[in-house]
Amino acid sequence: MIKMEPEVVALKEMRIGGVYIEATEKDCGPQSAADELWRAFRGSARCFNKEAEPKNPIPTYVVYTEYNRSEDGKCTIMIGHEVTGRGGPAGDGCRIVRLPKSHYAVFTTRRGPALKVTAETWRMIDVYFAASSYRRRYTGDFELYDARASDPDNAVVDIYVAVE
Repeated sequence: MIKMEPEVVALKEMRIGGVYIEATEKDCGPQSAADELWRAFRGSARCFNKEAEPKNPIPTYVVYTEYNRSEDGKCTIMIGHEVTGRGGPAGDGCRIVRLPKSHYAVFTTRRGPALKVTAETWRMIDVYFAASSYRRRYTGDFELYDARASDPDNAVVDIYVAVE
């Protein structure tokens, strides 16, 4: 069951480094740009140098940032880890993004195939915000893949949406 009344939490600034693509917010689910990005992430040598090493290989973050609020809904989607230091990524198709200090509404998916349950929950999040007193900030949202998502065919994922 998807918990649709989110918990709101305050988080400090984070820096996430990983592989990325330019896509649309709706380009998720099986056989999508997000699915292709997951394959690239799993098959890549890590894209970090000594100055920007991952703090921890678990959890994995899927970050949605640099939103274009026009009708095409383009944004940057990145899969990676929280990183330390001020260095930059090493390698093509890699970068570091900054998620600002913010309040986040946290939604939890039901258990199931990760790409399917996250796409389903994002659709429900859109409905939730259409009637919510919270306003999305569009400064950077993310999916958090922790130990509950170690099996991508039987995962539970938390989705953090920046709010004001």
